[in-house]
Formats: sequence, structure tokens, C-alpha cells
Amino acid sequence: MLAGAFITQGQSTNFARSLTAAAAPRFVPRVAEGYLFAFFAALAYGAATVMTRIAPKSTGAASAIIGGLIAYGSAAAVVAVMLLFSGALR
Repeated sequence: MLAGAFITQGQSTNFARSLTAAAAPRFVPRVAEGYLFAFFAALAYGAATVMTRIAPKSTGAASAIIGGLIAYGSAAAVVAVMLLFSGALR
């Protein structure tokens, strides 16, 4: 099991050496967009727990379960559509 990890690590260093400095892609992080995305992700993560706690108290358990099924089903449908139209799968 470890041999496969060492083989792949050894191949990546040989490939990195074969690239010239001009042909190597340059990584430029977009810091502002990263922080904005992280902020909204943390906000959504925190809001989800509050909404999950409030839902059974105000509507009942059956409505909360149906709401969860709708939310997870719609998220799964969006991911499935994204995978179907993804260029990586073609």
C-alpha cells in the first residue's frame, strides 16, 4: 500500500523537473474572493443549525422531515445536473 504512494510521489518530482520555468503555470491566489466565499460558507453553516433547531418547534416533526428531504433532494439534483454537463466527463 505504501509502495503506490511512494511511486506516485516519485513520478511527480520527475515531471516537475522536466518543466521549464517559462512553461510552468503561475498560481495567483484571489484572496478577496476566497475570504468572501469563506464568510458566506460560515454564515450558511451557522444559520443551518439555527434553522434546524427552530423548524421542529414551530411546524412539527413531519414538516421538518419533509423540508429536509426537499432540501437534500434539490441539492442532489443540482449536483447531478452539474456532473452531467461537466466538461471533465466528456
